Amino acid sequence: MYAAVKAALLLGALTVAAGASMALAGRDETVKRVVVDGHQIRFCARGVCRGPEWWARQSARNDQRARWAEQREWLLTLQVERLRRRLTVRRLQARQPNVPPTDGWRAKQISAAETIARESSGDPWPNCPDPYDGSGASWDDTVNCENGGDWLDSPGYFRCGLQFEPMWEARFGRLCP
Repeated sequence: MYAAVKAALLLGALTVAAGASMALAGRDETVKRVVVDGHQIRFCARGVCRGPEWWARQSARNDQRARWAEQREWLLTLQVERLRRRLTVRRLQARQPNVPPTDGWRAKQISAAETIARESSGDPWPNCPDPYDGSGASWDDTVNCENGGDWLDSPGYFRCGLQFEPMWEARFGRLCP
């Protein structure tokens, strides 16, 4: 009977000692000695002896702290990823100028150009191919020649993709942004 109790106490001591070692693992401490007072087992570290219940609670606290640290790390990772996405979107937005769509401006310019070409006695765009010079070109070809394919405004005296003179805008209204 005494051997069975002693074996059970030793097994309990080893189990709790493992828990005590885990409880102190983060602090570079280890259980220095196991004191068996009758049937009560106490574990001592750094000169302080504690019972198995205290070590079990300490081990549970350390486990909880480790879970909290993992959760904090996960949340920080999530926040960093969200910030990266926001910064990427902002960088992309900064690279792309806020240019209005050209479809409406293109239609206005073509309408004005058709009117000007019908009313003129000669070719209004003599240096570039256009639909009225017999070359079979489109207005897009004319804009490619006049303004590098950009239907919007360009710096200088002439305006918009088809390089209108300012007096034509006075007649037809604003033709580009």
